[in-house]
Amino acid sequence: MPWPALEVVVGSPHPARAEEPLLAGFHEAVQSDPLTTLDAMQRVAASAPVGPILVNAAPGTGKSYLLVRRVAYMVTELGVPAYQCAVFAADEERASGLREALDDLLGDEGREIKVSVPGGTVDAAHVFLDDLPLMPREFFTRLASGREADASVMATGDPDSFLGADGDWAAFDEFAERFPQSHTVRLSRNHRSPASVLTAMSQLVEPITRVPGRLVQPQRAVSEGCRIGRYFAEDERAEEEFAAGVVEELASRGLGEDEVRVVSSPEEVDSLGPAEPHTVLLTGFTAAAWPADDLSRRRFYVALSRARGSVFISHSDRGSHLLDQIDTGLFVPFGFVPRSQSSLEQPRLL
Repeated sequence: MPWPALEVVVGSPHPARAEEPLLAGFHEAVQSDPLTTLDAMQRVAASAPVGPILVNAAPGTGKSYLLVRRVAYMVTELGVPAYQCAVFAADEERASGLREALDDLLGDEGREIKVSVPGGTVDAAHVFLDDLPLMPREFFTRLASGREADASVMATGDPDSFLGADGDWAAFDEFAERFPQSHTVRLSRNHRSPASVLTAMSQLVEPITRVPGRLVQPQRAVSEGCRIGRYFAEDERAEEEFAAGVVEELASRGLGEDEVRVVSSPEEVDSLGPAEPHTVLLTGFTAAAWPADDLSRRRFYVALSRARGSVFISHSDRGSHLLDQIDTGLFVPFGFVPRSQSSLEQPRLL
């Protein structure tokens, strides 16, 4: 299998996620100051006075990481009783991650905080919603009903994420209407993805973005990034061999199979959940499978956003028109590259 001249960055780009659990090596410092590991805008949101807060967070900017530290700050610094706090996540996997992080931050006191998925009654005085656009609209309506405009409710999310549990409901607009005294904080420093992937994401979502003018800055040095590999397959069998070759090649560089997520259709993006694999490989990325409609565009955007390191896209036949939305200089083409391509897109072999 010929490979392009790609720099594969192996390791954790997020300084606060270098070890597991989230606070390994930082217990004493963080327990005395939950804001220690936050960047400037995360710190603004986490240390705000009690009241409604809306966190407009681009992918990889640490919205969940911020949310648990906001809870810890309110409990340890503002004197809010832990048993009066309730945290909700879109699914069980996300809820489990938040539960573990809160327990690690607050110990026995953290276990008094309710962490669950949407459902049932919500009578807690202080409510925290992780990734609001992915939650059912009915749940938010019920939660907000009867609460004052200055209620202690925090919600995070990315308005440009793909459709959530209840379709395309305007979650951020409804939050602002329900809680008109809310403070909005925008997180724009990405701690996860290479600069090339962030640029591709911005170009892809720009025509349909719900956050005009949003600029996402990479935390990692540009030199760490690598361009997106685009494999032009002769046929479907060659594409299957390529996908297997990606896993084998990355294994030789020290990455296990669980660090590579293969997405073979737009619908499979929905199952990625909160996973942050090193490499995302999108196969069968043809014009027929990935039409240039808004839903496919958002799903492509989300798939790109999950990668911590490398992204590969493969297709036989003509690639999706969504690829035309991204500057060709962000790709490294290889495989059976059509002769009609410019000289900049000729195969680059190791």
